[in-house]
Amino acid sequence: MHQWFLQVKSQFHQSLILCLLLCGSVLAQKQLDTRYLEWEKKLNSSPDEVLQILDRSLPQAQNNNYQLAQHHYLYSQAYIALTYPDKALTHAELGLKAIDKQQFPWLYHKIQIAKVIALDYVGDPQQALPIANQVLTWARQKKDLWLLVEALSARGHIYNAMSLSVNALNDFQEAYQLVPKHGGEINQADIAADIALVYEYRSEDELSVPFFKEAVDYHRENNSFLELSVALYGLGRANKNLGNLDLSQQQLEESARLARKVKDYQGEAYALKELAGMAYKQGKTEEAIQMLKTTHQTFTTSNNKFMLLDTNYSLSRIYLSEGKIKLAEQFWLQAKKYLDPEAMPLQSIGIDELQAKILASKGEYEAAYNKLLETVSKKQKIYTESSIKKLNQFRTQFDLNNKEKENAVLQHENEMQAHRLADQATERQLTNWLIIASFTSTLLLAFIVLRSRKNRLKFEYMAQHDALTNMSNRSYCIKQIKQQLEIHHNNSLLLAMLDLDHFKHINDHYGHAVGDEVLIQFSRIFLSHFDQNVITGRFGGEEFLLAMSYGDQHQLKRSLEQFKESLLERINIAHIPDLKVTFSAGISRCRGINDLDKAIHRADMAMYSAKANGRNQIILHREITQ
Repeated sequence: MHQWFLQVKSQFHQSLILCLLLCGSVLAQKQLDTRYLEWEKKLNSSPDEVLQILDRSLPQAQNNNYQLAQHHYLYSQAYIALTYPDKALTHAELGLKAIDKQQFPWLYHKIQIAKVIALDYVGDPQQALPIANQVLTWARQKKDLWLLVEALSARGHIYNAMSLSVNALNDFQEAYQLVPKHGGEINQADIAADIALVYEYRSEDELSVPFFKEAVDYHRENNSFLELSVALYGLGRANKNLGNLDLSQQQLEESARLARKVKDYQGEAYALKELAGMAYKQGKTEEAIQMLKTTHQTFTTSNNKFMLLDTNYSLSRIYLSEGKIKLAEQFWLQAKKYLDPEAMPLQSIGIDELQAKILASKGEYEAAYNKLLETVSKKQKIYTESSIKKLNQFRTQFDLNNKEKENAVLQHENEMQAHRLADQATERQLTNWLIIASFTSTLLLAFIVLRSRKNRLKFEYMAQHDALTNMSNRSYCIKQIKQQLEIHHNNSLLLAMLDLDHFKHINDHYGHAVGDEVLIQFSRIFLSHFDQNVITGRFGGEEFLLAMSYGDQHQLKRSLEQFKESLLERINIAHIPDLKVTFSAGISRCRGINDLDKAIHRADMAMYSAKANGRNQIILHREITQ
């Protein structure tokens, strides 16, 4: 691959010299004009200055369509650098209108890449993907190295936005191998930042950190302040998720300073948004609110709908925690205005849950209850679809494994046939060989059947149990409850919904590894506390479900109280001795299969009431109704 790169680079230089000798106009078809190349180099350090230059020189460019197309291309790149995707898309389309594809194919495809990047930023990857594929095909045919790398990078971001992380990594890794470590129009540090983003999207922060560091070190060495700001932002977020809070704060603060230095106010706003969350967790509420309001103004200027939704949501939650209900409701309404429920299902659930909390704070418990019922249904649909997707992946892998085994058997049989034909003269040896081979095949087939059965049982278990805690998952738990109701001829049973208190704080303050350990220890103690006749399972996140076919609600409440007390002594995180884990629970009675969904809702509502009353308590649903 490196030799191919050197060959292409040499051919490029030879073509450049030939073009200079033959015709100056042909050169314009293969790269940007000299002044546009100089302005393009300024994008990494002074995108705002490039915009000013373009504004001043626009009247002159309008006299020549080729120059006008280059003008709009640089406009698009500058607005992308400053995170104004709508303006970037507009100028990319204006550039394409100004250029003749047949006469200037290279510049046409160059502007197409700018359009792909802008479409990615505005949240339309479906429209961008076929355009990226067209540019890739053209660049491969023409062996245009730099255009190929740009197209691979652009398509990688599209794949990442479409949750096709494997495809994204393939494109980025191919681009990484094509470019030099240093120098060149694009180098490995640029692609390293792209690879890091894929790992960040997959919540694999430890894998993202080395690639972010590679980008940070290179851009710091070359004083590429804009790119350095972006790479520091990614590195700061990764360290925040890994629990390296002091280091994360330093990196995010430097990112904000550098973005402000190059007048990338969008980049500064992104960094401030992260810093605001950290300030709030440190108890600096007013400082966090002020930073969020600053970012709100910036995102409003650029009409950044995703971040406006996020910022308004954060402000609403902070004001709600401070007891300022009117302000919380005001920013909740603003957040909802930017919500696209179809494209943002998880954000839609978050908005609904926040509304329920606001309603409960206003004393409108029935409305809050109804809103929570809606979110339960939405969550169930999302979890079901996710489980089906994972199960299909397991089935596909299972089928591939079996196919490989079948091929191995066929290959073995073919080899056996070849030996038989070659050794016809030694009939006795052949007979012995066939006996041995037949016995071997029988053992192999028996092994395949046994392994297939073992794999099937393994996949069934995985489909029915939560991977982290090994407890029954939501769907299998519901199935067990229905079976229990049928065994007892549809008689009633008791249900309890448990939710760990302040679990998000544990994740945010100590890291997800500690949060996972808390869930594992809680589940182990939960299972050991109740006998085998009690159905238990992880309902989702930090929520757990219990079903019991004997006793009354008060007995179950006493048993849960005993379990709650034992948690304080038995949960032990080695490096956090003062960590105390509590839960809130709600209890209801289910009066048959037809009442199951409503009974779960009643238990959930009682649990929510326990949360609203101060947490670390157990409430019967009938106590709420009374």
